[in-house]
Amino acid sequence: IVFTESMSRFQQKLFKHMRVPILGTLKGGARTLVFRLLLVMALLFIAVLVIWLGRAGLKDSHDGHISFFDVIYFTAVTLTTVGYGDIAPITVSARLVDAILVTPIRIAIWLIFIGTAYEFLAHHAIENWRSNRIRKMLKNHTILCGYGRTGEIVLQELVEKGFNKEKIVILDSREEALVAASDDGFVAFRGDPVHSKSLSQMEIARADCIIFSLSRDDATALAVLTARRLAPEIRIIALVRDQDNVTLIRHAGADVVVHQSRVSGYLLADAVQSKFSVGFLTDLMTSRGRLNLIERPAKAEEIGEPLGQIGHCFLVGLERGAQRFLYSASPVEIIQAGDLLLLIEDQKYVKK
Repeated sequence: IVFTESMSRFQQKLFKHMRVPILGTLKGGARTLVFRLLLVMALLFIAVLVIWLGRAGLKDSHDGHISFFDVIYFTAVTLTTVGYGDIAPITVSARLVDAILVTPIRIAIWLIFIGTAYEFLAHHAIENWRSNRIRKMLKNHTILCGYGRTGEIVLQELVEKGFNKEKIVILDSREEALVAASDDGFVAFRGDPVHSKSLSQMEIARADCIIFSLSRDDATALAVLTARRLAPEIRIIALVRDQDNVTLIRHAGADVVVHQSRVSGYLLADAVQSKFSVGFLTDLMTSRGRLNLIERPAKAEEIGEPLGQIGHCFLVGLERGAQRFLYSASPVEIIQAGDLLLLIEDQKYVKK
Protein backbone atom coordinates (compact mmCIF):
# COMPACT_ATOMS: atom_id res chain seq x y z
CA ILE A 1 0.00 0.00 0.00
CA VAL A 2 2.84 2.37 0.91
CA PHE A 3 4.58 1.57 -2.38
CA THR A 4 1.35 2.19 -4.33
CA GLU A 5 0.70 5.53 -2.65
CA SER A 6 4.31 6.62 -3.21
CA MET A 7 4.14 5.62 -6.86
CA SER A 8 0.86 7.50 -7.34
CA ARG A 9 2.37 10.67 -5.89
CA PHE A 10 5.46 10.30 -8.05
CA GLN A 11 3.21 9.80 -11.05
CA GLN A 12 1.23 12.96 -10.30
CA LYS A 13 4.39 15.04 -9.88
CA LEU A 14 5.78 13.63 -13.12
CA PHE A 15 2.61 14.49 -15.03
CA LYS A 16 2.63 17.97 -13.49
CA HIS A 17 6.21 18.87 -14.43
CA MET A 18 6.70 16.86 -17.63
CA ARG A 19 4.77 16.59 -20.86
CA VAL A 20 4.68 13.00 -22.15
CA PRO A 21 3.07 12.91 -25.65
CA ILE A 22 1.70 9.38 -25.37
CA LEU A 23 0.00 10.22 -22.05
CA GLY A 24 -1.21 13.70 -22.95
CA THR A 25 -4.49 12.54 -24.52
CA LEU A 26 -5.34 10.07 -21.73
CA LYS A 27 -7.05 10.82 -18.45
CA GLY A 28 -7.67 9.20 -15.11
CA GLY A 29 -7.36 5.43 -14.88
CA ALA A 30 -6.36 4.93 -18.50
CA ARG A 31 -3.37 7.24 -18.11
CA THR A 32 -2.34 5.48 -14.90
CA LEU A 33 -2.50 2.05 -16.54
CA VAL A 34 -0.51 3.17 -19.58
CA PHE A 35 2.09 4.87 -17.38
CA ARG A 36 2.61 1.75 -15.28
CA LEU A 37 2.71 -0.49 -18.35
CA LEU A 38 5.46 1.71 -19.77
CA LEU A 39 7.27 1.53 -16.42
CA VAL A 40 7.10 -2.29 -16.44
CA MET A 41 8.35 -2.38 -20.04
CA ALA A 42 11.27 -0.14 -19.08
CA LEU A 43 12.18 -2.45 -16.19
CA LEU A 44 11.94 -5.48 -18.48
CA PHE A 45 14.24 -3.76 -20.99
CA ILE A 46 16.78 -3.06 -18.24
CA ALA A 47 16.62 -6.69 -17.07
CA VAL A 48 17.08 -8.04 -20.60
CA LEU A 49 20.00 -5.67 -21.18
CA VAL A 50 21.72 -6.65 -17.93
CA ILE A 51 21.32 -10.38 -18.59
CA TRP A 52 22.40 -10.02 -22.23
CA LEU A 53 25.61 -8.27 -21.19
CA GLY A 54 26.32 -11.07 -18.70
CA ARG A 55 25.21 -13.94 -20.94
CA ALA A 56 28.68 -15.47 -20.79
CA GLY A 57 27.90 -16.61 -17.25
CA LEU A 58 24.79 -18.53 -18.34
CA LYS A 59 24.58 -22.17 -19.45
CA ASP A 60 21.87 -23.64 -21.69
CA SER A 61 21.45 -27.36 -20.97
CA HIS A 62 19.63 -27.84 -24.29
CA ASP A 63 22.25 -26.78 -26.88
CA GLY A 64 24.93 -24.99 -24.87
CA HIS A 65 24.39 -21.74 -26.80
CA ILE A 66 22.83 -18.54 -25.40
CA SER A 67 20.98 -16.58 -28.07
CA PHE A 68 19.08 -13.29 -27.70
CA PHE A 69 15.80 -15.20 -27.56
CA ASP A 70 17.28 -17.39 -24.83
CA VAL A 71 18.03 -14.21 -22.85
CA ILE A 72 14.43 -13.01 -23.27
CA TYR A 73 13.16 -16.43 -22.18
CA PHE A 74 15.53 -16.55 -19.17
CA THR A 75 14.48 -13.00 -18.18
CA ALA A 76 10.80 -13.99 -18.29
CA VAL A 77 11.17 -17.16 -16.18
CA THR A 78 13.48 -15.35 -13.75
CA LEU A 79 11.23 -12.33 -13.20
CA THR A 80 8.16 -14.54 -12.81
CA THR A 81 10.12 -16.84 -10.43
CA VAL A 82 9.17 -19.90 -12.52
CA GLY A 83 12.79 -21.04 -12.99
CA TYR A 84 12.63 -24.22 -15.07
CA GLY A 85 16.38 -24.75 -14.71
CA ASP A 86 17.14 -25.38 -18.39
CA ILE A 87 19.13 -22.09 -18.41
CA ALA A 88 21.06 -21.26 -15.25
CA PRO A 89 23.82 -18.89 -14.09
CA ILE A 90 27.01 -20.84 -13.55
CA THR A 91 29.53 -18.12 -12.69
CA VAL A 92 29.82 -16.07 -9.53
CA SER A 93 29.38 -12.80 -11.46
CA ALA A 94 26.21 -14.05 -13.17
CA ARG A 95 24.72 -15.09 -9.84
CA LEU A 96 25.64 -11.75 -8.28
CA VAL A 97 23.96 -9.92 -11.18
CA ASP A 98 20.82 -11.98 -10.62
CA ALA A 99 20.85 -11.37 -6.87
CA ILE A 100 21.82 -7.68 -6.84
CA LEU A 101 20.31 -6.28 -10.06
CA VAL A 102 17.61 -8.61 -11.36
CA THR A 103 15.97 -9.42 -8.01
CA PRO A 104 15.10 -5.75 -7.21
CA ILE A 105 13.61 -5.43 -10.71
CA ARG A 106 11.56 -8.57 -10.08
CA ILE A 107 10.26 -7.19 -6.78
CA ALA A 108 9.45 -3.79 -8.32
CA ILE A 109 7.44 -5.37 -11.16
CA TRP A 110 5.46 -7.54 -8.75
CA LEU A 111 4.76 -4.53 -6.54
CA ILE A 112 3.54 -2.58 -9.56
CA PHE A 113 1.17 -5.40 -10.57
CA ILE A 114 -0.13 -5.96 -7.04
CA GLY A 115 -0.34 -2.23 -6.30
CA THR A 116 -2.27 -1.53 -9.50
CA ALA A 117 -4.72 -4.33 -8.72
CA TYR A 118 -5.15 -2.91 -5.22
CA GLU A 119 -5.63 0.65 -6.46
CA PHE A 120 -8.24 -0.21 -9.09
CA LEU A 121 -10.15 -2.80 -7.07
CA ALA A 122 -9.80 -2.84 -3.29
CA HIS A 123 -8.62 0.77 -2.92
CA HIS A 124 -11.50 2.18 -4.98
CA ALA A 125 -14.02 0.11 -3.03
CA ILE A 126 -12.58 1.30 0.29
CA GLU A 127 -12.45 4.92 -0.88
CA ASN A 128 -16.06 4.80 -2.13
CA TRP A 129 -17.19 3.41 1.23
CA ARG A 130 -15.18 6.06 3.08
CA SER A 131 -16.49 8.87 0.85
CA ASN A 132 -20.10 7.82 1.31
CA ARG A 133 -19.60 7.63 5.08
CA ILE A 134 -18.06 11.12 5.18
CA ARG A 135 -20.85 12.58 3.03
CA LYS A 136 -23.52 11.24 5.36
CA MET A 137 -21.83 13.01 8.29
CA LEU A 138 -21.59 16.39 6.55
CA LYS A 139 -23.67 19.13 8.15
CA ASN A 140 -23.19 22.89 8.59
CA HIS A 141 -20.01 22.61 6.54
CA THR A 142 -18.24 24.82 3.99
CA ILE A 143 -17.75 23.68 0.39
CA LEU A 144 -14.89 24.98 -1.76
CA CYS A 145 -15.17 24.35 -5.47
CA GLY A 146 -11.76 24.66 -7.13
CA TYR A 147 -8.50 24.03 -5.28
CA GLY A 148 -6.06 26.20 -7.19
CA ARG A 149 -3.70 28.79 -5.78
CA THR A 150 -6.58 31.07 -4.74
CA GLY A 151 -8.52 28.19 -3.21
CA GLU A 152 -5.45 27.15 -1.24
CA ILE A 153 -5.15 30.67 0.25
CA VAL A 154 -8.88 30.68 1.06
CA LEU A 155 -8.62 27.49 3.08
CA GLN A 156 -5.42 28.55 4.85
CA GLU A 157 -7.15 31.73 5.95
CA LEU A 158 -10.31 29.89 7.07
CA VAL A 159 -8.24 27.55 9.21
CA GLU A 160 -6.39 30.56 10.68
CA LYS A 161 -9.76 32.06 11.56
CA GLY A 162 -10.66 28.95 13.54
CA PHE A 163 -12.62 26.85 11.04
CA ASN A 164 -12.42 23.10 11.66
CA LYS A 165 -10.76 21.26 8.77
CA GLU A 166 -13.31 18.48 9.17
CA LYS A 167 -16.04 21.02 8.39
CA ILE A 168 -14.46 21.97 5.04
CA VAL A 169 -14.80 19.84 1.91
CA ILE A 170 -13.28 20.41 -1.52
CA LEU A 171 -14.82 19.62 -4.88
CA ASP A 172 -12.55 19.52 -7.94
CA SER A 173 -12.31 17.52 -11.15
CA ARG A 174 -8.49 17.58 -11.39
CA GLU A 175 -6.47 14.72 -9.95
CA GLU A 176 -3.53 16.96 -9.05
CA ALA A 177 -5.83 19.29 -7.08
CA LEU A 178 -7.30 16.36 -5.13
CA VAL A 179 -3.83 15.08 -4.26
CA ALA A 180 -2.69 18.56 -3.16
CA ALA A 181 -5.79 19.05 -1.00
CA SER A 182 -5.32 15.64 0.60
CA ASP A 183 -1.66 16.44 1.29
CA ASP A 184 -2.79 19.63 3.04
CA GLY A 185 -5.11 17.65 5.31
CA PHE A 186 -8.48 18.44 3.72
CA VAL A 187 -11.27 16.13 2.59
CA ALA A 188 -11.52 16.31 -1.21
CA PHE A 189 -13.95 14.74 -3.68
CA ARG A 190 -13.77 14.40 -7.43
CA GLY A 191 -16.59 16.10 -9.30
CA ASP A 192 -17.67 19.00 -11.49
CA PRO A 193 -19.37 21.85 -9.57
CA VAL A 194 -21.43 22.64 -12.66
CA HIS A 195 -23.28 19.32 -12.33
CA SER A 196 -26.09 19.06 -9.80
CA LYS A 197 -25.13 15.45 -8.99
CA SER A 198 -21.67 16.50 -7.80
CA LEU A 199 -23.07 19.32 -5.64
CA SER A 200 -25.75 17.04 -4.21
CA GLN A 201 -23.08 14.54 -3.20
CA MET A 202 -21.46 17.33 -1.18
CA GLU A 203 -24.72 17.53 0.82
CA ILE A 204 -25.13 21.13 -0.32
CA ALA A 205 -28.63 21.32 1.17
CA ARG A 206 -27.09 20.92 4.65
CA ALA A 207 -24.07 23.18 4.10
CA ASP A 208 -23.65 26.69 5.52
CA CYS A 209 -21.61 28.16 2.69
CA ILE A 210 -20.24 27.32 -0.74
CA ILE A 211 -17.28 29.10 -2.37
CA PHE A 212 -16.64 28.99 -6.11
CA SER A 213 -13.04 29.61 -7.14
CA LEU A 214 -13.13 28.39 -10.74
CA SER A 215 -10.96 29.32 -13.69
CA ARG A 216 -13.83 30.31 -16.02
CA ASP A 217 -16.68 32.73 -15.38
CA ASP A 218 -19.17 30.83 -17.56
CA ALA A 219 -18.63 27.73 -15.42
CA THR A 220 -18.97 29.88 -12.28
CA ALA A 221 -22.30 31.35 -13.45
CA LEU A 222 -23.74 27.92 -14.23
CA ALA A 223 -22.43 26.48 -10.96
CA VAL A 224 -23.98 29.35 -8.96
CA LEU A 225 -27.34 28.79 -10.67
CA THR A 226 -27.17 25.07 -9.89
CA ALA A 227 -26.17 25.66 -6.27
CA ARG A 228 -28.96 28.20 -5.70
CA ARG A 229 -31.54 25.80 -7.13
CA LEU A 230 -30.35 22.93 -4.93
CA ALA A 231 -29.96 25.02 -1.75
CA PRO A 232 -32.03 28.24 -1.78
CA GLU A 233 -30.82 29.33 1.68
CA ILE A 234 -27.09 28.64 1.37
CA ARG A 235 -24.57 31.49 1.33
CA ILE A 236 -22.83 31.58 -2.06
CA ILE A 237 -19.49 33.32 -2.61
CA ALA A 238 -18.03 33.47 -6.11
CA LEU A 239 -14.72 34.60 -7.56
CA VAL A 240 -15.04 36.41 -10.90
CA ARG A 241 -12.28 36.96 -13.44
CA ASP A 242 -13.98 39.44 -15.78
CA GLN A 243 -15.62 42.64 -14.48
CA ASP A 244 -18.38 42.32 -17.09
CA ASN A 245 -19.59 39.12 -15.40
CA VAL A 246 -19.97 40.50 -11.88
CA THR A 247 -23.61 41.56 -12.34
CA LEU A 248 -24.43 38.35 -14.21
CA ILE A 249 -23.13 36.09 -11.46
CA ARG A 250 -24.76 38.20 -8.76
CA HIS A 251 -28.09 37.82 -10.57
CA ALA A 252 -27.44 34.08 -10.87
CA GLY A 253 -27.69 33.89 -7.09
CA ALA A 254 -24.32 34.71 -5.54
CA ASP A 255 -24.51 36.56 -2.22
CA VAL A 256 -20.96 37.87 -2.52
CA VAL A 257 -19.01 38.37 -5.76
CA VAL A 258 -15.28 39.06 -5.56
CA HIS A 259 -13.53 40.45 -8.63
CA GLN A 260 -9.94 39.31 -8.32
CA SER A 261 -8.34 41.85 -10.68
CA ARG A 262 -10.32 44.78 -9.26
CA VAL A 263 -9.23 44.09 -5.67
CA SER A 264 -5.60 43.82 -6.78
CA GLY A 265 -5.98 46.96 -8.89
CA TYR A 266 -7.29 48.99 -5.97
CA LEU A 267 -4.30 48.02 -3.84
CA LEU A 268 -1.81 48.75 -6.63
CA ALA A 269 -3.34 52.14 -7.37
CA ASP A 270 -3.40 53.04 -3.69
CA ALA A 271 0.29 52.16 -3.39
CA VAL A 272 1.22 54.88 -5.91
CA GLN A 273 0.68 57.69 -3.41
CA SER A 274 0.74 55.76 -0.15
CA LYS A 275 3.28 53.74 1.80
CA PHE A 276 1.11 52.77 4.75
CA SER A 277 -2.43 52.07 3.52
CA VAL A 278 -1.66 48.91 1.52
CA GLY A 279 0.03 47.29 4.49
CA PHE A 280 -2.82 48.39 6.74
CA LEU A 281 -5.48 46.92 4.43
CA THR A 282 -3.52 43.70 3.99
CA ASP A 283 -3.17 43.42 7.75
CA LEU A 284 -6.94 43.81 8.10
CA MET A 285 -7.66 41.12 5.50
CA THR A 286 -5.53 38.38 7.03
CA SER A 287 -6.07 36.75 10.40
CA ARG A 288 -2.31 36.65 10.94
CA GLY A 289 -2.11 40.45 11.15
CA ARG A 290 -2.23 42.54 14.28
CA LEU A 291 -5.54 44.15 13.29
CA ASN A 292 -8.56 42.01 12.46
CA LEU A 293 -11.78 43.07 10.75
CA ILE A 294 -14.55 41.02 12.37
CA GLU A 295 -18.35 40.74 12.24
CA ARG A 296 -20.39 39.59 15.22
CA PRO A 297 -23.75 40.18 16.89
CA ALA A 298 -23.99 42.91 19.51
CA LYS A 299 -23.43 41.79 23.09
CA ALA A 300 -25.87 42.65 25.87
CA GLU A 301 -23.40 45.01 27.57
CA GLU A 302 -22.86 46.93 24.30
CA ILE A 303 -26.53 47.86 23.73
CA GLY A 304 -26.96 51.63 24.06
CA GLU A 305 -23.36 52.42 23.12
CA PRO A 306 -22.66 54.69 20.10
CA LEU A 307 -20.46 53.85 17.11
CA GLY A 308 -16.77 54.32 17.83
CA GLN A 309 -14.56 52.88 20.56
CA ILE A 310 -15.88 49.76 22.32
CA GLY A 311 -13.36 48.32 24.73
CA HIS A 312 -10.25 47.51 22.70
CA CYS A 313 -12.19 47.47 19.41
CA PHE A 314 -13.28 50.26 17.10
CA LEU A 315 -16.86 49.92 15.83
CA VAL A 316 -16.81 51.14 12.23
CA GLY A 317 -20.37 50.18 11.31
CA LEU A 318 -23.43 48.08 12.00
CA GLU A 319 -26.24 46.37 10.14
CA ARG A 320 -29.82 46.47 11.37
CA GLY A 321 -32.18 44.55 9.13
CA ALA A 322 -31.81 46.04 5.65
CA GLN A 323 -30.16 49.21 6.99
CA ARG A 324 -26.43 49.82 7.35
CA PHE A 325 -24.84 52.56 9.45
CA LEU A 326 -21.18 53.59 9.11
CA TYR A 327 -19.26 55.62 11.65
CA SER A 328 -18.29 58.17 9.00
CA ALA A 329 -21.96 58.93 8.21
CA SER A 330 -23.71 58.20 11.52
CA PRO A 331 -21.22 58.61 14.40
CA VAL A 332 -24.02 59.07 16.96
CA GLU A 333 -26.00 55.94 16.00
CA ILE A 334 -26.77 53.78 19.05
CA ILE A 335 -26.32 50.00 19.16
CA GLN A 336 -29.58 48.09 19.52
CA ALA A 337 -30.35 44.45 20.30
CA GLY A 338 -29.98 42.24 17.22
CA ASP A 339 -27.50 44.53 15.44
CA LEU A 340 -24.63 42.99 13.49
CA LEU A 341 -21.43 44.85 14.30
CA LEU A 342 -18.38 45.46 12.10
CA LEU A 343 -15.30 46.06 14.24
CA ILE A 344 -11.56 46.51 13.94
CA GLU A 345 -9.93 44.45 16.68
CA ASP A 346 -6.36 44.90 17.90
CA GLN A 347 -4.84 41.45 18.52
CA LYS A 348 -2.46 42.97 21.07
CA TYR A 349 -5.33 43.25 23.56
CA VAL A 350 -7.12 40.00 22.72
CA LYS A 351 -6.98 37.54 25.59
CA LYS A 352 -5.30 34.30 24.59
